[in-house]
Amino acid sequence: MFNTAIWDFKRRELNAKYYWRENAKEVDFLDGMNPVEVKYRNDVKKRDLRSFYYYLRKYGEKLGIKRGYVITKDIEKEEDGVKFIPLMRFCFQGLG
Repeated sequence: MFNTAIWDFKRRELNAKYYWRENAKEVDFLDGMNPVEVKYRNDVKKRDLRSFYYYLRKYGEKLGIKRGYVITKDIEKEEDGVKFIPLMRFCFQGLG
């Protein structure tokens, strides 16, 4: 239930009206065309983000997507064009 509350809060903060789904793959939100994935946990593996990276590979160049975002419990880093943002930072600063 806590994860659902976090997900709904993030959706409202982003004013997200869209998500992406193709077959069994999905991305939680789109900020414009930039993917935003919610992974409220201490450890996020690349395999946890398979659909997220698939979206970036498929649409990144076509749509000029330069960055994706992953909202996490406490991970803060940037790698391969993906910005990992802890929930508390997101709450106060958004995706910036």
